[in-house]
Amino acid sequence: MTEITPDAFSREWDYALRVYAQPGVAEACLLLQDRAAVDVTVLLHAMYLFTANGIALDDQALAGAEARVEAWRREVIAPLRALRAALKSGFASIPAKLVEQTRQKIKAAELDAEFAALGTLSMDAGMDQGSPASTASSTDLLNRVLELYASNVPSRERRDAAVREAVLCLQNLLDKEDRG
Repeated sequence: MTEITPDAFSREWDYALRVYAQPGVAEACLLLQDRAAVDVTVLLHAMYLFTANGIALDDQALAGAEARVEAWRREVIAPLRALRAALKSGFASIPAKLVEQTRQKIKAAELDAEFAALGTLSMDAGMDQGSPASTASSTDLLNRVLELYASNVPSRERRDAAVREAVLCLQNLLDKEDRG
């Protein structure tokens, strides 16, 4: 197995960090994660391939990407995220400063775990097939990502106004990147 290092997929990692730092994107991604059960790592991977490589992942490729990281997300990332969230409001009988230090270490471990998931997707990107981005729209790609996770949440939550607004934010970003 190939070792995953920052150099091995630095362009995709840099893209993910740059995009996530754009105004409104972090909030949009987290909303899609919380309300539509979207794996943000899979989402960012699909967005990267769309803008950088001109590939709009099809349903099968998205499902394959999801399958490669699903157990890791469920068994590693999600428990770290839940633990970090649980410590956000403090912990009775433990000094707040110590709780926050622990929470920050857990946050770093969560980021490392997401790095590993994105690295896996990046290293396996040759397995991902799709159509040329020139023949697919950003809306189509984002809707395919939402549909991939659709069975995990009620339809009213997937398509509420906040989810639509989050998708629009990402769509605008993809369209801007595509023209850029």
